[in-house]
Amino acid sequence: MAKLTIVSVLLFTLLGNIINVDCNDLSNNPCDGSELFGLVCKMLQVLKRDVETGNKEIETRFNALSDLQKSSTKEMKIELAKESNLLSKKHAADVKMLIGLIEEKIQSTTSVLQSKIEANRKKTYLEISALSSTTKINVNILEEEVEKRIKNNTSMYTKSVEKLETRITDGKQELDQIIQSEKATIVKDFDKKIKAMTISYLHHIDSVKKLLEQQIQQSKQQWPAGNFCILRSGACPPGFKSIDGYMRAIVQYAVNTNYVKAANFGSSSIRCHGYCGQYGKYSELNLSTCCK
Repeated sequence: MAKLTIVSVLLFTLLGNIINVDCNDLSNNPCDGSELFGLVCKMLQVLKRDVETGNKEIETRFNALSDLQKSSTKEMKIELAKESNLLSKKHAADVKMLIGLIEEKIQSTTSVLQSKIEANRKKTYLEISALSSTTKINVNILEEEVEKRIKNNTSMYTKSVEKLETRITDGKQELDQIIQSEKATIVKDFDKKIKAMTISYLHHIDSVKKLLEQQIQQSKQQWPAGNFCILRSGACPPGFKSIDGYMRAIVQYAVNTNYVKAANFGSSSIRCHGYCGQYGKYSELNLSTCCK
């Protein structure tokens, strides 16, 4: 019953839009593009003609009833009620038939659509499966190609590295040769500079030595004023007089090294008398001076 009511509402809703439209005029057909609504449109068109025919019959009968009203109002009401009931039953039968046809068409269309959907689903699944297989094959091919390129690039890289190492080795040898050559040149130049500096320093030292000797000779000739004596070593300087003195056979407690340490001071000396112990416990002091 609910299904019949829904379809009835749908029909009467569409009726307002379709009742004044010619179903053969596709340019103004609101049901264009839908097989189901096209069928409904045609059914409503039939219903429209039936309604128009019924309206004409009603109008004719109402006219007849109007004529009868003048003679008998009671008979007219009875006849009017009969005619109304007849028309209502006919209209209801037409609507019920139309709803049944629509339901059948809907079921038929639904089945067709489900079949098409299922077929499309299977077709799509098959296409996806085929595409997946093709994609896997392409991926495998791509992986193989990538592996080949990686191997080729690795080989090229290895060769390039070997070449670079060879160049580095050659370059290192060349650099070592250059360094050795430069080192030899630097050492040679350094030796030349050292030799030149040594010669220069030797000349300078000779000059300083000569200058010092001159200063020493000058200083020997320039003694302080006054009377004094100096220990003599060899001959006395000019202006000095040689004076010698000694003490011999000096009695000692002992003549070992704890008591007598022999030493020479130029021409002067301290020593044992004779050699130590030769003449007993004796020592001697010999002084040689230059005085002025």
